[in-house]
This record gives sequence, C-alpha cells and structure tokens, in this order.
Amino acid sequence: IYKTKNDDIIYVGKNNTQNNYITHTLASSNDYFFHVQAVPGSHVIVKTKHLSDELKNLAATIAAYYCTNRNNTNVCVDYTPVKNIKKVPGMKGSFVIYTTYQSIFVKPDLDYIKQKTNF
Repeated sequence: IYKTKNDDIIYVGKNNTQNNYITHTLASSNDYFFHVQAVPGSHVIVKTKHLSDELKNLAATIAAYYCTNRNNTNVCVDYTPVKNIKKVPGMKGSFVIYTTYQSIFVKPDLDYIKQKTNF
C-alpha cells in the first residue's frame, strides 16, 4: 500500500491472491485499475477523488516497477476505471479483461516512487 502526499491510496497486488483481492473485493467501481500491457505483473488500484496526470504517472510507474518487464526503460501501462474490469471466466489466477482503457508510457523508477509516496 502506498499513500501519496495528497492522501490518495495505491494498492499493489504482488501475487494472484492479492491481485484478485484488490481488484475484485477491495476496489470500488469508480477506482482506477493499472496494469502493464501484455506481460505478467501486479494489479494496481488507485483510490482517489481525482485522477490527476501526476497520480496517473505515479500509479503507472508503480505498475511498471512491479512487472516482469521492469528492466525496460519505456513500459506501456494500461489504465481504466475498475467498472471496466472483468474476470476471465474459467481461468485460474488473476486474469482479467478490459476493452475500454487508455495507455501511458513510463520508466520503472523506484526513486520517483519513493519521492512521491510514503515508500
């Protein structure tokens, strides 16, 4: 769990059980879901009243940092409101699908995460 200087909360699932819990139990429909595009990684849920560009960049950076592709300097992260997330029927694990989303490219930068949160 990360807390920003504006008191926004960012949850990070670090395994299938945590991903399922934060995405399908903890998150509400108006929270935001972030996940690195097309590679295994953490589900990141942002609880906020306003998804600013800075918060969007931070959440995407956290998602990029906790993915299997974090050694790349330019990682594509998808984000969408949680109401657009659906569990894949019949699939074990934390596989989800979403069709309405936007993407942002970020660098997995731990120093940036530490600077912007209570890391």
